[in-house]
Amino acid sequence: AGDEIVVTKTTDSALTGTNLRLILHNLGIRNVICCGIFTDQCVSSTVRSLADESYAVIVLEDCCAAATDELHRKELE
Repeated sequence: AGDEIVVTKTTDSALTGTNLRLILHNLGIRNVICCGIFTDQCVSSTVRSLADESYAVIVLEDCCAAATDELHRKELE
């Protein structure tokens, strides 16, 4: 929709090289729900970056995927 915020991600972490950190801060958001592809790469990098910034992060495990179920499960552990 026209009023939705769009962040164009160009690296594994959604915080690296984007204005997402500034957007979250300006909106007063402290809790973030993550999902996406790949659990062991982009999702993990984003979760770790958010955690480093002291955000409370929840990963929706059934809304993520990896190349194999084993990679997915190991990363969620």
